[in-house]
Amino acid sequence: MDRGGARSGSRPLTRGLRAAIYRNRGPAAAGLPDWWRMTLAGQLLTQSDANLRTIARKCGYASEFTFVRAFTREYRTSPGRYRRALGTPETSDIY
Repeated sequence: MDRGGARSGSRPLTRGLRAAIYRNRGPAAAGLPDWWRMTLAGQLLTQSDANLRTIARKCGYASEFTFVRAFTREYRTSPGRYRRALGTPETSDIY
């Protein structure tokens, strides 16, 4: 019984730690499904003017190169072409 209690007691700490990492550093690479990472990447490419390095980091990739390879494999186009095809918001439209 003590072991079960120890296990259940550690779970909130783990969830809390993941939440803290997410809030402070963006999504952690470990444990995120590839489809989620690519969905987030697509949204960041079309809804922000962030550079690829920043988007790669926010999606949990250690390098821009790795991100570009994964994105191209998933979408069959480069992140730059994807962004140009779908457009990014104009800053003048925001204000």
